[in-house]
Amino acid sequence: MDTQIYAAILGALIAFGLVLIRDWIGKVFERKKKHYDALVRLESQLQDQGGVIHDNIYQLSPFIDALERGALYWSD
Repeated sequence: MDTQIYAAILGALIAFGLVLIRDWIGKVFERKKKHYDALVRLESQLQDQGGVIHDNIYQLSPFIDALERGALYWSD
């Protein structure tokens, strides 16, 4: 009778341990997916900002030339 009780307790402890391990592994993979998604969003935002910076640099040279020629008025 005692061995059956010990076996039942041991079985319950093993099952509980496996549930905890499964939950921990699930959280690790969920966090990995969230980090990957955040990196993808960040890459997209940086690509957009890089495009804006490129456009500004492209438009800056004619603007500086116009300032040097005195075609534009610039004040503080």
